[in-house]
Amino acid sequence: MAGLDAAKARRDKLEHDFYVEGTLSEDRFKTLAAEQSAAIEALDIEAGELAREADLPVFFADGEALADAWAESTLTDRRMLLGCVLTSLTISPARFPGDRTPIVDRIVPQWVA
Repeated sequence: MAGLDAAKARRDKLEHDFYVEGTLSEDRFKTLAAEQSAAIEALDIEAGELAREADLPVFFADGEALADAWAESTLTDRRMLLGCVLTSLTISPARFPGDRTPIVDRIVPQWVA
């Protein structure tokens, strides 16, 4: 989405430079505007596909599908999945040197929902 917003901002600047400032020739404006329009169209299509593919609430509601995805995923994919459901993860320090409290008992997740 950031790429799409940036492409639209570039198109708006082109139009401003051509129509308001008059700093671009018509041929140069047409060339650059066509390139920006093509980029915007491609990014719009990609954003639509990503939105359609990423039906995360349905995906995360199905525990079996989530477990399967986790088992088949790489470390990078697992980090992405965690990033989708966690806003933060706090690990409290040991209470004293040599504390044998399991790390799982010291983790405090902040879930998205």
